[in-house]
Amino acid sequence: MSAANGNEVGSDATRATDAPEPTGAERTTDAPEASAAPEHDAPAPASRAASRWVFAVVAGVFGLLYAYDLWEGVGNFVGVGQLAAALGVSISTWGLTVLVIGLLVPLAAYAGAFWLARRRGPLGVLLLFLTGWALVQVVQLDLEVLLGFGGLDLGE
Repeated sequence: MSAANGNEVGSDATRATDAPEPTGAERTTDAPEASAAPEHDAPAPASRAASRWVFAVVAGVFGLLYAYDLWEGVGNFVGVGQLAAALGVSISTWGLTVLVIGLLVPLAAYAGAFWLARRRGPLGVLLLFLTGWALVQVVQLDLEVLLGFGGLDLGE
């Protein structure tokens, strides 16, 4: 009887070593190689939180700069409208177009920089917001020249 038990144990041992390894869907999650994941595949939660924090700070600081330019556009829109009313003249379509562009450019540039910078690293975020802000400054300067003294020929 003990010999039979020995044969059974021996035969089970040989069966276990001769059996092919399960592949693909046949593997279970109990296997240690399936549950162990390399550490370098996914970024650490701390680095993700740090990059979100950097994005929020850069977006906030540049948000203030863009908001200042938006406020300038609102001031120009209201101020030129009041000046035209005080002088008893109306603003031309071209003048309204220039004023509306002055309002929309900061909003569009910030929204574009925000959307493009969502999944970038800290340097990419900074460069995208800086490039958008530089674009706003160029457009605002061009609009100031158009609306400035002698910038628009009113046909007098």
